[in-house]
Amino acid sequence: MNFNEHSLSIASAFNKASSTYEDNSFAQQKIGNRLIQLIHMYFPEAQSIIDLGCGNGLITKELASDMHYTQFNAIDIAEKSILLASHCLSNFNIKLEKMDFNQISCINTFDLAFSNMALHWSLDFRKTLSIIYQSLCDNGVLAFTIPLDGTFSELPNQSKNKFHTLNTIKTLLNHCGFHILYQTVESIKMNYISGIEALRSIKLSGANSLFKKTHHYLSREEIKKIASLTYEIGYFIARKNTHGN
Repeated sequence: MNFNEHSLSIASAFNKASSTYEDNSFAQQKIGNRLIQLIHMYFPEAQSIIDLGCGNGLITKELASDMHYTQFNAIDIAEKSILLASHCLSNFNIKLEKMDFNQISCINTFDLAFSNMALHWSLDFRKTLSIIYQSLCDNGVLAFTIPLDGTFSELPNQSKNKFHTLNTIKTLLNHCGFHILYQTVESIKMNYISGIEALRSIKLSGANSLFKKTHHYLSREEIKKIASLTYEIGYFIARKNTHGN
């Protein structure tokens, strides 16, 4: 299975962080658990599920524990994450595969596509949404969380990744044929004892590949000013609209 340079870079970062991710992903775990709670309000049962970007399987395990299903697939692009997930999910009937988001059409169709803090890694978000749409059953649901514009606002402008805005994601979902059932934004601030610890947390969670294209190295003075990291998180639950608005 071939991966482009962008995908390989992301996989490399998460492979390196595989042993430290769990202890440095408090925000991601909190966000994922909230998304699972929201799903029950709109889609309490799903026969077939796919987790897009399952990581080490912690949130996948929570989702599987809460849902009744007959088929469950989970994918991730990082080989070491898949290995960790296989141990975490050993008591569940879940098929794990190393795969890119845009390759899921070769698996099957699903009632529920779930993704926690992963879809922003897509090189072509519009294309990925279209592929997810095609991979959903009629009236299937996509539930996902994603960092929005404003995330890591504490970092200097030169080193920040350009995240999507809320309106951009809403527009893309509608364009791809989804009907948005629920959307909200949550601001989560993580405090650190120093700027070095804040930046270290990004690296140890694998998210440092977000900044590799900026070629901006923070000075000591810039690092000293960083005491926290803010996550602006979008929560979305959208149904595949097969009969028009």
